Amino acid sequence: MEREEQYSADEDRLYSEDLHAKLKRWFEASEESSRDAFNKMERDVDYYDNKQLTQDEYDKLVARGQPPITVNLIRRKIDFLLGMEAQNRNDPKAYPRTPQDADSAEVATDALRYVADSNEYSYHRARAWKDILVAGVGGIEVMIKQSRRPPPGPVQKLGYLENNPDIIVKRTPWDRMWWDAHSCEPDFSDCRHRGLVLWMDADDAEDKYEDRKEILAATLNTGSRTDTYDDKPKLSAWCDSNRKRVRIVQCYWKEGDQCYWAEFTEAGILAAGESPWINTEGESEDPYIWRSAYVDRDNNRHGVVRDMIDPQDEVNKRRSKSLHLLTTNQIIAERGATDDPEETRRKAAQPDAYIEINPGLEFRIEQNNDLSAGQMTLLQHATAELEKMGPNASLQGNESNNSQSGRAIQAKQKGGLVELGPLLDHLRSMDREVFEKVWGRCKQFWQAPMFIRVTDRDDAPKFIGLNEPMIDPASGMQVGMRNEVAQTDIDLIIEESPDVATIEQEVWADLTQILPMLMQMPPHLQEFVVEASPYPPSRKRKLLEVLKGGNQQPDPAQVQKQQMIEQMQMRDANAEIGKKEASAAKDQAQAMKVMAEAGQGQPQEAQMTPMQQQIADVIAQLEARNLAADANVKDTRAELQRAQTFKTMREATEPPQVPQQDTGANR
Repeated sequence: MEREEQYSADEDRLYSEDLHAKLKRWFEASEESSRDAFNKMERDVDYYDNKQLTQDEYDKLVARGQPPITVNLIRRKIDFLLGMEAQNRNDPKAYPRTPQDADSAEVATDALRYVADSNEYSYHRARAWKDILVAGVGGIEVMIKQSRRPPPGPVQKLGYLENNPDIIVKRTPWDRMWWDAHSCEPDFSDCRHRGLVLWMDADDAEDKYEDRKEILAATLNTGSRTDTYDDKPKLSAWCDSNRKRVRIVQCYWKEGDQCYWAEFTEAGILAAGESPWINTEGESEDPYIWRSAYVDRDNNRHGVVRDMIDPQDEVNKRRSKSLHLLTTNQIIAERGATDDPEETRRKAAQPDAYIEINPGLEFRIEQNNDLSAGQMTLLQHATAELEKMGPNASLQGNESNNSQSGRAIQAKQKGGLVELGPLLDHLRSMDREVFEKVWGRCKQFWQAPMFIRVTDRDDAPKFIGLNEPMIDPASGMQVGMRNEVAQTDIDLIIEESPDVATIEQEVWADLTQILPMLMQMPPHLQEFVVEASPYPPSRKRKLLEVLKGGNQQPDPAQVQKQQMIEQMQMRDANAEIGKKEASAAKDQAQAMKVMAEAGQGQPQEAQMTPMQQQIADVIAQLEARNLAADANVKDTRAELQRAQTFKTMREATEPPQVPQQDTGANR
């Protein structure tokens, strides 16, 4: 983005002290209201990471001789939900809003999946889902980055010297998010302002904001501190003087229908302007898609882990206490029963202890079995309570009843999903909004021709053209664009289907299911089913062509003529074979005659021997057969020529067959 574009929207007002004061007031109000909430979010994240004991608690347990045990049941629950997300990832699918956009919707689907795959959206989605479950807030940011790749040569000849920008989809860290303190909607739709907290090295910040170095220098001299939105490790609110790092707050807010943005520090505004992002409806917007699992009546946001904290603490403490009671004993003795009480205590803790006592004084060792059994009973109750939270045993398929059928287990798992319905709705809603913003960036910034790879199959197009120029062959001039992104209107649907790389795989999976049933239908129902199917338009046309070709009945007259021609051709071939056989037999007879004459010397013309007479008769018969075969071949070829002439004359006199056009009335 050029600096002139950043300052285009009323520069004096956007860099005024009044606006800076208002932005700081918004941020400080959000920081103050979220202080306790952020502390609890950090604790929830620590519990997932198995940091479930504070240092003070750990030191006390060690000093007491009690084992510091933690059994992390929270991570199991969250990891199961993360696994559900990985197994049920969905693909975006674009549907046309008008009949003219039917083919363009298919291209838009490929474009959206191309952006998702190139950004590894599934990875960022999984991390955002984890933030929502554990910390309680998470989300995605959709922006652009100018591509450094030069466009192809043919595209440059059309006047496009730069490639379309790359669309960036990435996760926003939960501990860098801040929002309107009065917002209470899980999707943050009621936020008047929100943004991110950024930490940068001072030299990097000076390079980025060259004309605002005095503001950065003034910020580095501030000494205010905070515990929220801090750098790692915990640092001052606006700067770290030792490492020369500065905190920069990014904010998007709306005034009427226009959205604005600014980046500021303690001392002033570093950059500001109108929001560069426009949605599919042409409205100004921010780049964030955020969600939270739950919101209480005080507008505090939290995740699934929050409800598991107390049962998890009880499990850890009762398990540690029970183990401590089992490994320790209580000693009851009168004063002076042993010479050294501390030595006696140490020996009593050993399994092979030998203790000498003074006679006449009471001394006994009490086992803590009753107390340990009570702790174990309470531990079982706490564990069972924790197991009921989040993904239950039915959903996880871990019930101990092995007599149930697989169908019964699936039914219980489906029932267990009901409890997770609100959370899964947040995830689906986030997906839809992400791809809506992605398509908005495509329409806004993809103006030059480009090609996206959609399949690796050798027998299918490997690239789909977007904004593909249409050239007039006569003039060589561009007369329009094919698949123009900016003019395509679509409706986005997030399908509940497995994640696939290309539409071809999706169509093939559907086709293999419906094809056996389709082939058993009459032709008129086949066409109706194909037209009603959700297949892409181009695939529908190809399938209908194949079905019509297979169902077309041949003309009986044409079949009869073809059979006559085939019979004549077979007779001609048989005649040729007979002619060749007769010629071969004649040659063989001639050879026999020559051999006979050679054996008896010169033949006498006046008188022939019986053998010579027999050979002459055979030759005469063969010559007659040869003449008859020649005549048969001539007759067959003449008849075949007459049939071909008759066919040509009939085709010339018949009116041409006009293909029936599909007007759509029978759909």
